[in-house]
Amino acid sequence: MNGIIKTIKTTQYAQIHNAPLQTELEDLRSIGLLSHIMSLGEGWTIRKTQLQNKFSRRNVDAAWKELATKQYAVGFSAYVDGKKDYFYAVSDIPISQANFEVLVIEQIKLLQSQGKNVMTLSVIQHSPLEITEKISAAQNVQQTQNKKISSDVRFVQHNVYNTERTLTNKKETKEKLINKKFSSSSSQRDFIDDKLREKYNDVPFDEVKNDMLNDAIIVDTDKQYKALLEYRLKHWKPKQNKKKRVVRTARKEMVPKWFQTNDENTVVEDLSVNNDFEAEKEKMKAELMQLDAELKAGNR
Repeated sequence: MNGIIKTIKTTQYAQIHNAPLQTELEDLRSIGLLSHIMSLGEGWTIRKTQLQNKFSRRNVDAAWKELATKQYAVGFSAYVDGKKDYFYAVSDIPISQANFEVLVIEQIKLLQSQGKNVMTLSVIQHSPLEITEKISAAQNVQQTQNKKISSDVRFVQHNVYNTERTLTNKKETKEKLINKKFSSSSSQRDFIDDKLREKYNDVPFDEVKNDMLNDAIIVDTDKQYKALLEYRLKHWKPKQNKKKRVVRTARKEMVPKWFQTNDENTVVEDLSVNNDFEAEKEKMKAELMQLDAELKAGNR
């Protein structure tokens, strides 16, 4: 629908019907905007934002209002694949309701042929034209097809689910719970392993991976598997051997022999040795006192 409809087709110069220029349009801005648009090629896509950037938003909105009211500019909005879009057509003669319906239906069919979903049609502001049942019927063709396809898909999924459920026994359920840790294909996990093994080549990869697999952690996706494994590889630290507890014994020379042997004769012997030591200690003390006295006398 986006385009320019020319009743007289020429090149290199614009030729416009006299009616809108001389009698139908009252605002000079409307005459100017219509003349500019009709000078463009028929394949040119009309975008109001481009016109507003060229002639200012105020001038374009005022001119567009009169063109839409008098049906020289027509258009509609629709949600195409969930995104709102606008479609316009401009002519130098008023566009009737019947011609408007043809333009809209052609645009809908074009979008549907491209695999797009068209929803919620509305006529542009200031236009007296309407979205009729004929237009809605063309739009609903695709919606009906989509509903049928969606219904068929749900029916197939339901049957498959019920079949699998009938064939599943307790043993299979247990195996599924175990395999839920790593549910994706082994080839993808092997690819992840190779990449991480290369990246962390100074870490014992197999040891870290085995530790992770033995932990009670559920990993549903390849992304989770990669993230957890890489985290463990990144923070891996070598295991430290536990230090042996050293029990220090008292030095032998400080432990009396009688404590070690419980021999009464040894106890007597140790006591006599201790008495001799005390005698020697007193003798040495007396000698030191005498030496000190002699030194004091010599200093006088």
